[in-house]
Amino acid sequence: MIGFNGAEEVVGGIVGVAFYAMFGFICAAIASSKGRSAVGWFFVGLFFPCIGLIIVVCMDDLNQQRARHDRLHKENRRLKEQVALDRQVSDRRHEDVSRRLDHHDRSLQIDTRKETMGRLAGGPPALPAGAVAWYYANTDQHVGPIDEVELAELWRGGTIRPDTLVWREGMDDWKTVSDLEDLRERLG
Repeated sequence: MIGFNGAEEVVGGIVGVAFYAMFGFICAAIASSKGRSAVGWFFVGLFFPCIGLIIVVCMDDLNQQRARHDRLHKENRRLKEQVALDRQVSDRRHEDVSRRLDHHDRSLQIDTRKETMGRLAGGPPALPAGAVAWYYANTDQHVGPIDEVELAELWRGGTIRPDTLVWREGMDDWKTVSDLEDLRERLG
């Protein structure tokens, strides 16, 4: 038979086991709600009641992390598809503009692609067919070739003045604009 003290020990043991089991169930429930293993966290709560409960409460929610990851993954896929679609539209527009510019070039008998590529490569711009290529001195450097229309714009803007040195093919040497009476009249 069990004595009175023995019964207290049994009851105390049952209460102790129930106390530890309660922490185990609480830890398991919280861990399960956060997307973690309920069984593993039951045993953590059973053997380390307070510490296990503190740890499981402080852990990140894996369900929220997975949902966020899935949402970001879907958004990234949508954005990649949008970029691919935008690139296709841009390529089609570029082809259309190139076709129209090529038609325009053929109509005017000029090659703007060569002019653009020359500018991109740092070379002189191409002039329209039949245009006279002029050069002018700007401080210590020579600028050109430019056509007479652009030369006239620079004249009106004050970049080229009567004392500016100019040259074109066929001239022996550089001369000032004031020395070239016919050019000065055409410039206005």
